[in-house]
Amino acid sequence: MPPVASGERRRIAPKACDICRDRKVQCVYDGENASCRRCLDGRLNCTFLCARKARGPPARRQANALTLPIGELAVEHLCPRHVFLDIIRDYLEMVYPVLPLVHRPSFCNLLENQAYADDPAFFRLCIPLCAVTVASIPRKFEIYNADRKTGKFDDRREPKSEEAVDRPEHRALIRQAGAEGLVLLKNDGNVLPIDVRKTKKIALLGPLAKYAAAHGGGSASLNCHYKISPYDAFVARLGSDVEITHSKGRSGLTHKSGSHIFRVYPELEAGCTNRNGNSGFLAEYFTTDTAEGKPFRVEEFPRGYFTTMMNSHVTETKTVRFTTSFEPLVAGKHYLSFSGIGPSKLWIEGVLVANQSESTRDAMTFFLVICFVGNTTQWETEGQDLSSMTLPADSSQDHLIFSVADVNANNIVVTTTGVPVEVPWLDDVAAFAQAWYAGQETGNAILDVLLGDVAQVESYPYLGRRSMSIQAVMGTLAWIATRAEKSNMWKGKEVRFLFGYGLSYTKFDVSNARYEGVISNDANTKAKVTARVKNTGDKPGAETVQVYLQPPPVEGLERPIKELVGFVKLELQPDEEKRAEITFGRDGAGSSWKVSKGVYQVLIATSSSPKDVKARLELFVEGDFTYGP
Repeated sequence: MPPVASGERRRIAPKACDICRDRKVQCVYDGENASCRRCLDGRLNCTFLCARKARGPPARRQANALTLPIGELAVEHLCPRHVFLDIIRDYLEMVYPVLPLVHRPSFCNLLENQAYADDPAFFRLCIPLCAVTVASIPRKFEIYNADRKTGKFDDRREPKSEEAVDRPEHRALIRQAGAEGLVLLKNDGNVLPIDVRKTKKIALLGPLAKYAAAHGGGSASLNCHYKISPYDAFVARLGSDVEITHSKGRSGLTHKSGSHIFRVYPELEAGCTNRNGNSGFLAEYFTTDTAEGKPFRVEEFPRGYFTTMMNSHVTETKTVRFTTSFEPLVAGKHYLSFSGIGPSKLWIEGVLVANQSESTRDAMTFFLVICFVGNTTQWETEGQDLSSMTLPADSSQDHLIFSVADVNANNIVVTTTGVPVEVPWLDDVAAFAQAWYAGQETGNAILDVLLGDVAQVESYPYLGRRSMSIQAVMGTLAWIATRAEKSNMWKGKEVRFLFGYGLSYTKFDVSNARYEGVISNDANTKAKVTARVKNTGDKPGAETVQVYLQPPPVEGLERPIKELVGFVKLELQPDEEKRAEITFGRDGAGSSWKVSKGVYQVLIATSSSPKDVKARLELFVEGDFTYGP
């Protein structure tokens, strides 16, 4: 609408609804709706179609731009509540320091009590604050405008708060995924699966035996409903029939400090009770430099860690008091550690305690010893890289494994990491499994595999040797492996676990491999490889059939010797036979924008190792061609 010159009386349309007339704004009616445009945009009760005679005289009241219609509006009439709160938070965090238009403590208190929902005066105050915020932060205005264009402002549903959904089917799925993801890399003498009829004493050693390494750190962490450690799983399932003991482990032979994994000690949790009688800690926030008087906010935390980052409720905090009553669950000496950002003080009432350590010499008296080692969220987290590929810390976990192997031949190592690690003890252990971060059911998932309850074989997604591991993603693994083969960079250094490698508790036979179809410039053409897979052992199992493509040599073009183009996993009962079928097209053949003519070797294998190639076929491409997306 064009601006009104100074001193000129604003002219109102001859016919206007009450709201536009009282606010002295132009009332625009397009005849398509029952409301004028302003009332339609504001979701107001428009009176344009109702004759003034039928309505009677207007109510005698004072009206201005602030009293009508804002006093009659709920926040949902302007925008979704969560959008409104986002803008107000932006004002408090970004605009308020420059433009302090309100008394912040009082305003935040009213905002927390949702005064905007039932206090018209407070809501009227929020409107100009929102306008100032949107106008003052250009990049935020673009975000709000994009939300409006994409329909976010039209979604009037209240955003759902976070809730814990713990269902039996979810537990079962997490357990299944964890078990099927575990990779068995060594199994000398068939020490696995564990025969509980013969095994009556099992020692669980290592820092991860009683620690459920469910996930990584940083953005990879989450609040699990519960966490089951390997020790918890063993005791719950075998505790009545098998003698199970636990120790974090101290070599007693080569490493005096004992096996440990923590960069800092884990957050204090077990045995903690706050002043309210609940488990965990109590955080009390003060706006003064000392924790005196009444805190303006109190929160409970399940463990000895907290942060005020992204907590909009405590932005005024100057001092925090973090307290708990700790009662050790086991007798002995314990270490307590304390750290913080900024000036911090720690008060401990009671007796100062030290750490408990045990010797792995006990391993000599047990029929079977399992070492649970790996990384935790303190090591594998965002924002920092690992300085080496050795198991933390100070090689103490490696020393633990070596010392156990010296006194007990029936030893199993289970590593829980998300990255490849060095395994200098590989030749000294009977069995070795890679468990990854398997979620809250990690203990049960590992036990399912160790007992043979899962039709296990999973493929190793890395490429590495005993004292050095090299990570490779699926599509480029052969590039790394075959370049190394060509340049002889690993001369005298055996590659222990090639990509796709994995053992099973049974044996398989792959036969009758054949292919059909062609690869051409037509995106719809496909090549299909088939083979027969039979379980020739006496246990259920699963085999992963992998297809690699070996391109013809092209002058001036350096390519991997072979590339993975497809795979399929088959679960088979003893003596059962199934047909494996893998289909791939020009993307798999080219792995680029150009496909060269010639004869391609099609390798049907169970890993990328030449030893695991089960059949070789030939695929002919008649001519060169290129293609776009």
